[in-house]
Amino acid sequence: MQYQSLEIWQPANGESYFGTDATVNVRMRSEPSLASGDRLLLYLDGKLVEGAANSYEHTLSNLERGVHSLAA
Repeated sequence: MQYQSLEIWQPANGESYFGTDATVNVRMRSEPSLASGDRLLLYLDGKLVEGAANSYEHTLSNLERGVHSLAA
């Protein structure tokens, strides 16, 4: 299947979080929806985030202070 788009829509690009207990909710979407047998993986700073391989939502906590990047 060919996907038209894949987007990380939350958090917004450049969004900032403050405090040591900040929780970041990550939400993604694709067009069309993920096909059976395909996987959707999330990477934080180049490292695979543990969780369901077909989940459009992840919750990140205990992040170190500083700038981070997300990729799917």
